[in-house]
Amino acid sequence: MMRFGSSSNFAINRLRRDAESSQVENVATRKGVAIKTVYFSALAIASAVLTYMFIVYRIMMPLIESGADVSGQMGLLSVLLIVAIVLTLVCAIACMFSIKAVPIMGSLYAVSQGFLLGVISTFAEIAYPGVVFSALLATTAVFAVMSVLYYSGIVKVTDRFRAFMMVALISAVVCNLLMFVLSLIIPALRNTFYGSGLLSIGISVIMVAIASLMLLIDFNMIDNIVERGMDKKYEWVGAFSLTVTLIWLYMEILRLLIKLRGRR
Repeated sequence: MMRFGSSSNFAINRLRRDAESSQVENVATRKGVAIKTVYFSALAIASAVLTYMFIVYRIMMPLIESGADVSGQMGLLSVLLIVAIVLTLVCAIACMFSIKAVPIMGSLYAVSQGFLLGVISTFAEIAYPGVVFSALLATTAVFAVMSVLYYSGIVKVTDRFRAFMMVALISAVVCNLLMFVLSLIIPALRNTFYGSGLLSIGISVIMVAIASLMLLIDFNMIDNIVERGMDKKYEWVGAFSLTVTLIWLYMEILRLLIKLRGRR
């Protein structure tokens, strides 16, 4: 039996439960994973761009040019937001429990996440011009640096490292849930946790660091898939896992940049 280290990414956990050493005709390759990662990323980007065009040309421009009533468009946007959030959760759970579902459900996940990214990025760009490009550039730079650190052997993913990342991620999730609940109970804490204060910025820095290090876990999981000659269907799992982390990293970097810009 093959053994994969623990991971905080639900897509990787599925591998640890299901992977078995066997002879297969069509084995996974790094090129295959890369192509599928580009596919998922392209879906998310296309969805985000279309969302941007909808908000700008169907809501913002009519409102600015003629003061037209865009309440209907805003209502549609709100409904689509709810649908996208629910669809994202459903697709993530489906990918967690079924490898066969990853190509289809992963695609739907990318589209729905792209929509959410489009909404958040559009309003962030309106409030802070240039922040989206900065976030994209920073995400690309972090991905490049983590790739060099991992594939040059400077940083090695060991069982101890995986355990550390698991504890770090769980702690971050619990912390974010507590902050959310406390901000609902005590509204005065909302600005403390989500504003542009030092505590809020510090939390965002930690989240960016965790998301960045999770890329190393994804790289290692992809290496395991390829080096152990697993079936080609696992390329979808590796690509989906990496896409999830990249989207998360972008969101955390965007949030951090918004907070930093808010202090000016």
